[in-house]
This record gives sequence, structure tokens and C-alpha cells, in this order.
Amino acid sequence: DVRRVTITEEDLALEDGSQMSGLAVGDTVTMDQLFHALLIYSANDAAMAIARQVGGSVENFVQMMNDKAASLAMTGTHFANPHGLHNENHYTTAYDVYLMLYAAYQHTEFQNTMSMSSYTLNMTHADGTAGTIYLSSTDKYLTGEKNAPENVTVLGGKTGTTDEAGSCLALVSQNAYGEPFISVILHAYNKSGTVRGHEHFFFPISTPDVIFYNSPGRRFFCLSGRLSYPFRKTELLSLRIRRFFQNFFHFTIENVGELYYN
Repeated sequence: DVRRVTITEEDLALEDGSQMSGLAVGDTVTMDQLFHALLIYSANDAAMAIARQVGGSVENFVQMMNDKAASLAMTGTHFANPHGLHNENHYTTAYDVYLMLYAAYQHTEFQNTMSMSSYTLNMTHADGTAGTIYLSSTDKYLTGEKNAPENVTVLGGKTGTTDEAGSCLALVSQNAYGEPFISVILHAYNKSGTVRGHEHFFFPISTPDVIFYNSPGRRFFCLSGRLSYPFRKTELLSLRIRRFFQNFFHFTIENVGELYYN
């Protein structure tokens, strides 16, 4: 999108310490550049500028976000702003994050952008001079700071961090068989992935099966789809389910007593 947007005071009037691209009032950039800054660097000022441009106002854009969430059956979600900074009325669930990322993943431009490890943002300053800002991805798998587990290839995704929500990650990856999965981690202590509670989910993209993973109790359930809830013994013995656990949870099911099933 080559539409040009000029950064305003409103775009930058965010809480101290929030992730910002470095744009200044009066800088002019394209919508495409703002999209890259938002997705790759989690730039909150880019989110505000996009909201103004698309919605006419931030308030109208937030309503558009809630309308879209409803259309995707995201029943546990309500948006209060375009950037995700803390607000008591701004919340979601791991399953709704999956629905949102799955919908976004259907767009080629989103796929291409989410896989980028860095981006150079070019702008025109208010005085007419040109400027550039280098933005590194907030996804440590893409920058090479973290290595994916064996037989797992990270394709991209989106990070998000606030004091209240902790470190969060929605990731698209694939296993050794080329099967894509969406993983959602919420409320982690830090970006190394230490999960505070039970909000760690893996969702196979290529099937309607939805897997729920509760780390502390090692419980595995299916929320919807063809599989039962919880797993039946016969399903745990299937090759496809065994592959799933071996590639993403790094142990082989040798005794179905390890898991809970009906």
C-alpha cells in the first residue's frame, strides 16, 4: 500500500517504555512501511498511524477490530486500542489468538512479512530530508538469537509483551514432515519461554483438530475437531498424534498412562 501517512502527536502519545519505531511528528511514510514496522518490530506508533489511516479515527478502527473479531468467532476477545498496550477492557484468549493468526496467515503479504528478520524503514522528514531507521525483528527465532527445537522450522509469527500479560508469542512453524502448526504462548515470565501457568497451546493448521497443552500437569486435550476430548486411547496410539507429540513436545508416547484419556 503506497498511501502516505504523516505521523502526528497522537501516534506518539503512548505510555513510557512502549515499543516505538523512532518516527517523529511530521515524518511521512507509506502504509506498507507502517505495516512492516508493526509486524516485524511491534511498533506501537505504527499501529496508531495505521488505525487513523484505515479507520478515520482510532476509535472507529478499534470498533472495526471488534467487528472483525466477532466475524472470526473470537468470543473471548475485546479490543480497546490498536496496539495492545494494557487496558482492562482489552483482552483475548489463546484460542482466539490462534483464530486471528490463522486468518492473517491466509494472506501472502502477511506470510512474507512475518518471516523477515529485519526491515529498513525509509521516511521523509518534515523538512523534506530523507531518513532511515533499521528495525530488527522482536522474534528471537528469526534473528538467530534462539534456535528452534530439532525438526522444527519457524516460519514467523508475532510477539507481544506488557507487564500484565508477560511475554507472549504466536508462532507459525512446521515439523519435519512439513506439517504447519500455530503455537500460542501467553503470560510467560520472560522471552526465554518460561510459562507462568497453563497457557501454552499448539494448533495444527492443516487439520481441524485443536490441541490444548497444559505444561505443569502434562495434560493434553482436544478443544474441537475430529478428535475426542480428552484423547481416547486409540487416538493416542495413532501415528499422526505420536508424531505431533514427538516433534513438538519432545517425548515419545510409550505408555498412554502418561496422558489423560477417556
